[in-house]
Formats: sequence, C-alpha cells, structure tokens
Amino acid sequence: GLMNDNKHMKLDQKALLKGSTKLIRLLSRKGVASPLMTLGAWADKWLERKQNEGLSDETIFLYKYSVKVINNADCRCADRLLMELLPEHIEDLVSDIYSGNYTDVRYLKGRTNKHGIKKKTPSIGTGKKRVQILRMILDSANENGYTSESFHSKLRAKKKYKPIKRGYFELHELKTIINKCQEIYNEGQCTGFCNKDEGCKCIEQWREWVGVIEMALNTGCRISNCIPLDWKDVDVFNKKMEIELVKQDSQYEKEISTFDINPQLYEYLISVKPKSKGAVFPFLASKTKQRWAHLFRDRVLKQSGIQQEVYKKGKLVAKRSFHSTRGSTATLMREQGIDKEVIKDILGHSCVEMTEHYINQDVTPEQRREAFKVMADLRQAQ
Repeated sequence: GLMNDNKHMKLDQKALLKGSTKLIRLLSRKGVASPLMTLGAWADKWLERKQNEGLSDETIFLYKYSVKVINNADCRCADRLLMELLPEHIEDLVSDIYSGNYTDVRYLKGRTNKHGIKKKTPSIGTGKKRVQILRMILDSANENGYTSESFHSKLRAKKKYKPIKRGYFELHELKTIINKCQEIYNEGQCTGFCNKDEGCKCIEQWREWVGVIEMALNTGCRISNCIPLDWKDVDVFNKKMEIELVKQDSQYEKEISTFDINPQLYEYLISVKPKSKGAVFPFLASKTKQRWAHLFRDRVLKQSGIQQEVYKKGKLVAKRSFHSTRGSTATLMREQGIDKEVIKDILGHSCVEMTEHYINQDVTPEQRREAFKVMADLRQAQ
C-alpha cells in the first residue's frame, strides 16, 4: 500500500522519513513512482519515457547527457527526495550546471581528459539547454504532485548576459569564400590538413563547400539540412530540389519544400556527375555535425581571409559561423521586398521578432539618399 498508493494516503511523511531509512530506500527505487523518489531516480525514469517516444537520436543524446549532468552535480541535489526539495536546492543545482561543477573528473579544476586536454567550463548555450531539460523533468514531477510550482522562479540563469549575434556575410564575402574554395580544389594541392602518408583526402571537401554555401545562401537552410542532402531529392533534369527548410522535430510530420535550382548550384551539381542515390556531399556527410562547424570556421574562413569576429568602434558585435549564411539570405530577401512573414516561414522561426535578428538593420548611404529624395517630393506636393 505504501509503495502503490503513497501519494493518495494521508501519512505523516516527515515522521515516516525520520523513522525508517530502509523504507525510504525501498520507496525511492527507480521502478517505483512515488514522492519518495529521488530527483536522480525521477530523471532516469523521465529519460526512459522519452526514449520510448521515438525522438531523434540527436535529441535523445542531449537528454541523456543532461540527465547525467544533473545526477553528477556536486551539490548532491539528485540524491534528495522530490518531496524534500527546496527552491534553494534547485538554485544550487542550476548554478552547478552553469559553472560545470560536476563529479566527472574531466571538469574538476586542474584535471585533464585521457588525451591530456584540459576540459573547459561548458558554454552558456550548453548550460541553458541543460537547465531547460531540468525544467522539463521537474514539470513532469509537478504534474504528479511530487514537487512545488515555486521551482520555476529558480530555473533561471543567475548571470544576466547579452548574447553575441551571429551576424551575416556580405555578398562579396561569400563570393570570395566560394572562389577561394574553387581555386584550392582546382590547384589540387594538399592544404596540410590530412595524413600525407595515406595520400591527400581533403581536396574533395573544397569543391563540396562550394555547393553547400550556394545551397545555404539560396535556401536559408541550416548546415544540418544542407550537407545530408541525398541525390534522390535532386531532379537535375527539371532543375528542382526537395529539402526540409525548417528544423524538424521527429514527433511531427516532416514538411518537404520544393524549389528551383539556381544556375550557380546547377553548375556545381552537373560538375560532380549526378548519381541516382547516395550523398551529394559525401566527404562532408561522413563527418559529424560538430566537425562541420569546425571545418568551416578553422579552414574555409581562414583560407579565404574572412574574419570570424565583427567589430564596430572596437567592440565585438558579432561572431560569425556557417549559421550566418541564414542572416545573408534573410537580408537579401528583405532587400528584394519579400515580406517578413514569408522569410520567417523559410527560416523556420516561431515569431517575426526572431527573424528580425537575422536581417541586417544597418542603413546604407544609398538608402539615406533615397529617403532625402522622398522628403523633397513630399515638400513639392504640399
């Protein structure tokens, strides 16, 4: 009765906790749903439910590692019972998630991993994602009446920060990047990024980057939608292509969009000998998603002489990456008079305010001159 109906029975739970430690251990096992479960046991059970929902492997990996971080936090909140948790405990847990205070030896001060590399404190973005997952775990416990609603006020970052924008690439910068990649590929010389004893294998990536950048600029796709492109989704004869424009969630039906292939991208596709199946960018597709960002930032941008950081009046205002091509797409579309709602749909944003962050707001001298002309015409009309 205590194991199955504990939350429905009017028991003196505090007296119960003080009276029998063995009973606490019994009721806080992973397989028992009870207010006497620990936060760590509930987090493991929550993860098990999520794994059965058929989510993507990337999402499950994020959930799994976040649950591990919550269980290994130095504040030992994961060992506390759900019914005993206080807002102060959650505040300590959030603080440890942001500062990287885990029992994992890789994050301890002065320690290194097995390769001898010191592990850095997790980024703010990573900590923010893990806190969001902690909120989801506590929400599920709150729905069963195991925790208090007052936790929500403590699930926020203690430090207020202003995120650095990703910025965008000017059109001439993208042309420079494309021309440099094509030039390196045409030369066929190893750029020193591969094992020369086994023969150069990095040349092919430079031609693939040409197609990836052209595709991203013309569609606004994320890098995770561009590189996995398959030949079965490309109709070279009719110059059409099918692609997932938005960031898809596996629990919803995927939305496929069809668009016309522009001449530059068509020229690239013809040059790589179209196939009936397989990846359009096989070299890059064989790498991990983290590796894609690293290759673009540390190879493509550096070889092209394009600065990653953008400074204005000596202040860092943007830190660009491959994701910044979405800002270029949004800006160019807006300059051509495309409505913000349409741009929002293409970029896969939930609101127009998010889309406005991707659109360049700088006023050009030409725009000023056009504005002066309009004011002169209005004066004459009066």
